[in-house]
Amino acid sequence: LAESEAMPLLLLFFLLTLLGQAQEVEVSLFEGGEGVDFYRYAARRLEESRPGVSVLLEADPAMADKMRMRVLEGNLPEVSNASIDIWALIDNGDVQPLDSWLEQKAVDGESTWRETFLPGSLSQFQKDGKTYGIPLVYVVWSVYYNKTLFAEHGWEIPRTWPEFESLCEKIQQTSTAPIAFQGRYPFYAKALVEHTYFQQVGRERYLELAQGQPGCFDNPEMIDSLGTLRTLSQQHFQPGFQGMSHTEAQLEFFQGRAAMLFCGSWLFSEMRDNIPEGFELGSFALPLPVSDRADPAAQYATSGYFFVFKSSAHPDLGAEFLKQMTSPEVAGRFARERGTPVAIASANDSLHPTVADLQHQLEQIKETFGPAPGRGLKGLGQVWNDNLARLLAGEAEPQVLVKDMERETAALRRKSLSPDAIEVRHPRKTLAFLLFLMLGVALASRSQTRQLDAPSVKAGGGVTFLFIGPALLAFALFFAIPSFLALGGTLFRWDGLGKPEFVGLFHLKWLLLESDLFWSSLGHNLILMLVPAIFVIPLALFLAYLLHQGLAGQRLFRVVFFFPNLLGVAGVLLWQQLYNPQIGPINKLLTSLGLSFFENFAWLAPGNLYYALIPMAVWSATGFNMVLFLAAMQAVPVSLYEAAELNGADDVQKFFYITLPHIRHTVMVALVLMVIGGMKAFEAIWLLTNQSPTSQTHVVGTLMVRALFVEQRIGQAAALATLLFLVVLVGSVVTNRLSEEKS
Repeated sequence: LAESEAMPLLLLFFLLTLLGQAQEVEVSLFEGGEGVDFYRYAARRLEESRPGVSVLLEADPAMADKMRMRVLEGNLPEVSNASIDIWALIDNGDVQPLDSWLEQKAVDGESTWRETFLPGSLSQFQKDGKTYGIPLVYVVWSVYYNKTLFAEHGWEIPRTWPEFESLCEKIQQTSTAPIAFQGRYPFYAKALVEHTYFQQVGRERYLELAQGQPGCFDNPEMIDSLGTLRTLSQQHFQPGFQGMSHTEAQLEFFQGRAAMLFCGSWLFSEMRDNIPEGFELGSFALPLPVSDRADPAAQYATSGYFFVFKSSAHPDLGAEFLKQMTSPEVAGRFARERGTPVAIASANDSLHPTVADLQHQLEQIKETFGPAPGRGLKGLGQVWNDNLARLLAGEAEPQVLVKDMERETAALRRKSLSPDAIEVRHPRKTLAFLLFLMLGVALASRSQTRQLDAPSVKAGGGVTFLFIGPALLAFALFFAIPSFLALGGTLFRWDGLGKPEFVGLFHLKWLLLESDLFWSSLGHNLILMLVPAIFVIPLALFLAYLLHQGLAGQRLFRVVFFFPNLLGVAGVLLWQQLYNPQIGPINKLLTSLGLSFFENFAWLAPGNLYYALIPMAVWSATGFNMVLFLAAMQAVPVSLYEAAELNGADDVQKFFYITLPHIRHTVMVALVLMVIGGMKAFEAIWLLTNQSPTSQTHVVGTLMVRALFVEQRIGQAAALATLLFLVVLVGSVVTNRLSEEKS
């Protein structure tokens, strides 16, 4: 064809191709215990009902982190259930109200979509008469129990907390612990406290908790609620509970070492592959306090919510996906296969028979209550986490805790009302920090002066650029420019949604002068920076020296000692099992040596975590430094050792007078790397605290991630990153300067 004839045909083909393309619906999911097969099935149902529609489904356990970055980029999918600060997005108008779809007919049946949901399940994400969140998984908190064990001993189901405590005393007379509990994550205990509190004060006063209203903590009902938890934890929880994660506690229960377990209704879905054959699982509602207001038909329940984002390409198709997913037939398939109740009433008729008691519990519910994720006074979650940890550790009585929580909440309220105010609490520490930075600048200046005095070799401009140009470009793109942007971010207050507000040096001044949490976190970094080095450097030198002497099998030893550096996060998970308070080999070994103190010792409890991190750091860092030192030792001239032998020097003298002086610079490099590693510590703490560190365990890195991704305080996160960078930089300069002075 001639060119003039071909162009119209090509344009027509291009238009037909565009028209024929499927409309793509992006669904970004948190991948949890329920897996992704169900969601794929729901996606197929939508594609079958709407020809030309294609569902792009992505599931990831770290989806919340991905979604937080997408929020900052302004690039949102149609649907997500990731745990992010959804209320900030609702307030900003980024979440699609779903009321027009809720009033339409449901996919199955004659009722409206709204009428298919359980009472109260749509209320958690409502604002100004509009509904923004659609629930699927219906999380009811229950007491799970071993039916066989209860039948053998004739134990009866308790209805009140006094009856429950009496039951625990009976169980303690056997060889079985009454309750397995996940004490490593203190926030799991919040459900028990809030349940007991609600049943005594009612909905109105309960809702004041999330807002941190004056008097919401310092009152007799809260003291009683915390007292119930304290009695249970001190007298009836399994020994070592403070060091157990939720999965470890669940395994203790299913292995028969504990008779009961507090858990949400995800239990069967999460642990179905670990339930022994023949295990009879029972459940009953959380016991009630002795109160005239207590209502067994009102139960603590939350749900897994899904949201449609207004700025996505096809929000209408996102809503249609949720209608398909929550239809009685599709949701019933989920309830049947996963053994987890859903927020769609008729779908729970298909629940797995193993959780028949849970289905009966759902039938009794007339009213639900629970926290609305992301709503309320910012920072209140940390107050709960810190003080629940103290209560579970037996460090404070409820009467003391409520006053501390009231005081800390009052400080949060003042902060929310006067965000620009700064209370000077740490002037001496701030002065010492500034002097430390000035010392680094002075030492860096002296070091630079010495380098300028040294002779240099001149080269042509083109040759110089050829060698250093690519490195400078990479440095600028991946370090210098992002660093300057982060430094600029410290000057603004921004939540990633609205317009940034210029605040100057406010974030830096607030962190240095007022924030208790910043200084405690920095102190934890210093522990991880200095303490492991005390053990790692001598041990690595000793091992390197042994291998340098020609120890038999030295190649094998190199691989074995270096292996921990290859494990990464897997190494943290390995140590988690080693530290298990019930079956971990570390406690078994120590108790076999006659150290009875370590029986069921909770290494990973918030108060003990840093004792546990030191061996982990030594184990992971020694091999790398050993290889580093060994390479340096092999570069020492052999003639020096021969001359020393002729003069009668022994091995110890040769090491201290020949080996160590010649590898001094390598030792200082290793020390600098350990300083940097200690200040950058993040992964182990983040994993071992389930992304919710207490003030006892925070480091600057976890504090920065919480500020950026959880609280969406981007300017504060940038300020933390800047301070962290300065500490690492000055620490490295000081270490290098000490090396120069001794050379």
